[in-house]
Amino acid sequence: METLSSIQQVPAQPVKKPDHPQFGGQKSEFEINKQQEIQKSVSARMEFTTKLEQDDMEGVDENEWQE
Repeated sequence: METLSSIQQVPAQPVKKPDHPQFGGQKSEFEINKQQEIQKSVSARMEFTTKLEQDDMEGVDENEWQE
């Protein structure tokens, strides 16, 4: 069995980032504006509430909680 020191280390190759925006490159101003427009449109359709489902539930009786 080989020891770790006997294994040759291969230098890491730098990762080249693709230039295409679909894969994480720079987005054009048109794409940024389109994304903001879509966000605004979706946000306008979504109902926003800070009420939780638990707010309508009854808790445990104080005597039961202490047991």
